[in-house]
Amino acid sequence: MQPSGRNKPPTPVRWLCLKALTYIAYSEKRELPTETLDALVAALELGVTINRFYDGKRRLPVGRYRYLREKLPPEPTSSYLGRIRGLERRRPQCDDWPAVYQYRRDVLEVSLSYLAQLAGIRSRRVLLSLCSLIQLVDDVLDRNTDRTLALPTFLSEGAPSPEQLARSFWDELKRSSEKRDGPFLWSGYVLYIFTRATIVVSRLWP
Repeated sequence: MQPSGRNKPPTPVRWLCLKALTYIAYSEKRELPTETLDALVAALELGVTINRFYDGKRRLPVGRYRYLREKLPPEPTSSYLGRIRGLERRRPQCDDWPAVYQYRRDVLEVSLSYLAQLAGIRSRRVLLSLCSLIQLVDDVLDRNTDRTLALPTFLSEGAPSPEQLARSFWDELKRSSEKRDGPFLWSGYVLYIFTRATIVVSRLWP
């Protein structure tokens, strides 16, 4: 079940995403070929690239963007980018918490659906909970930058406390897990504890 594409994910989080997709394929009695693994690595990088661009944190590296597009199938990539573009154009204001929450989750769901389609696997609800915890950690760590850029995040005005959100994502993960999702349960619990620890530490060093 070890990811074994030619291109390795450059960060631990992206490696874990690839590992999760590989495990789902394994649980469905499938093995992802090298070409599919390489496409997933490129798709993960594409997602990070356009996210930083839409957030105003980086300029769009046009050459790299084109390179990644060439490594990915035109469909469903064009559909994915169109859906993300639509969500970003309708990005809510930071003080509209229900809309912010829906926006954050919609972006994650669209991205996960795209990756599942590339991998040829069934999208699992449990992955949304895991990714929501990861996104919460990212929001906590980047809170000062996000506030400066007026970005809608899981810490926006009107949101529950980050501890409450972490607990709700962990509870959702437990509810949505299937019998064969044992690895996601224990990794989700570790991630939940890590998220809580990150929140505590962030308050000591604001």
